[in-house]
Amino acid sequence: MTPITLLEQIVETRLLARIFLRRCQTRHWYADGLFGGLVASVEALTELAALRQDNVVVIDDVLAPPSLRAITEDLEFAYWRPTEIGWRQTSGAYNHGVSIGRRSESTSEFWFGEKLLREIALLEERICAALGVTRRHLEFWQAARYEVGGYFDAHLDGGMYSDHPAGERAVTLLLYLSTPLRGGSTLFPELPLEVQARAGRLVAWRNLLADGSVNSNMAHAGQLVEDGLKMILMTWVREHPVRESEATAADTQVH
Repeated sequence: MTPITLLEQIVETRLLARIFLRRCQTRHWYADGLFGGLVASVEALTELAALRQDNVVVIDDVLAPPSLRAITEDLEFAYWRPTEIGWRQTSGAYNHGVSIGRRSESTSEFWFGEKLLREIALLEERICAALGVTRRHLEFWQAARYEVGGYFDAHLDGGMYSDHPAGERAVTLLLYLSTPLRGGSTLFPELPLEVQARAGRLVAWRNLLADGSVNSNMAHAGQLVEDGLKMILMTWVREHPVRESEATAADTQVH
C-alpha cells in the first residue's frame, strides 16, 4: 500500500465517522415529523398505469416544497462519492467505474435518514400499486447531484443485466429534487423529447420492448447543468425480485 493510498483511506474513514455522528445527532429532528405530506395522492400516481413501451410519463408535484427542502437537507448528511457507471466490454464482461461520460456525485439508500426511508416506503407502495409489481422488484434508491458542469452522456438503462438473477431494468423511475437555474434537463434524442428538470417531478419510462429486448428509443442523456444544482432520486423496476438477491450497489448507474 502506497503512502498516498493509506492517507486517502484515513481521510475517508474520518469523513465517514463525522457523517455517521452527525446523522445520529440529527435523527430525532427528522422523527418529530418535519416531513409532512411527502408524496402525491394515489390518484396522481395512477398515471403510471398508462406507461407503455413507446411513451414517457411525467407527473408533477409528487413532492411538496417543504418535503423537497427537508429531503435535500437530509441528503446533506449522506456520504457522496463520484458516480460510477456500468458498461459491457467487447468480451461481454460487465465492468463499472468512473467514466468521462458522466460527471456527478452519488449516494445510496444506506445513507438516507429514517424518516426519509419511511416516506420512500409510502412512495414505493403507491408506485408498485400503479405498476402492478411488488417492492421486491425495486432496486434500492440512489440519489445523485449534478453541480455546474455536471452531465451524463446518452445511454440506455437496459441491456446489461440479462444474466443477473433479477433480470433487466424494465422500468426507470427518476424523481427531481431540485430545479437547476439553467440546464440539467433529461433528453430522449430518439423520441424526440426533452423533459425539464423541475423539483417534485417524477419521470418514468420502460426500457424493454414486449419481447424483452432493449428499447433503443429510450436512450436518454442528462443535459449539462449550466447554473444551479440538479439533485435526483432514482430507482429501477427489475424483471424479477431483486431485494432478496444480491445487493445492487455494484450495479450503480444513476442518471
